[in-house]
Amino acid sequence: MYGFCHVELPATDARKASEFYSSLFGWKISKREGMEYYIFSGDEGGVYGGISQVKKILSDSSVCNYVKVADIPAILRKAESLGAKTTRPKTEIAGGFGFFAILQDPQGYYLGIWAKA
Repeated sequence: MYGFCHVELPATDARKASEFYSSLFGWKISKREGMEYYIFSGDEGGVYGGISQVKKILSDSSVCNYVKVADIPAILRKAESLGAKTTRPKTEIAGGFGFFAILQDPQGYYLGIWAKA
């Protein structure tokens, strides 16, 4: 089937961004040899995506990637303690589709988080 197989998160400092996301989500991060590019994955194995070095963050909170989490308020608190900003607090999605929130990482990239409850 046709599904997303890789997500790239832009960063003006890929190393710092990899440290932020590793601390926030517990992702395993490995640097690609010879380039400022970091691959991230979770406990289940498999690659989720990469963190790519860019000159400027071109990010908009209305179009962003979402990470599934168990506890939105806890993730937002942790993200803020690591230097991120909450730009949209936990918000219910009509029709029983769960909840979402948006954070802006320390470099300016907007990332959504989603949870069923």
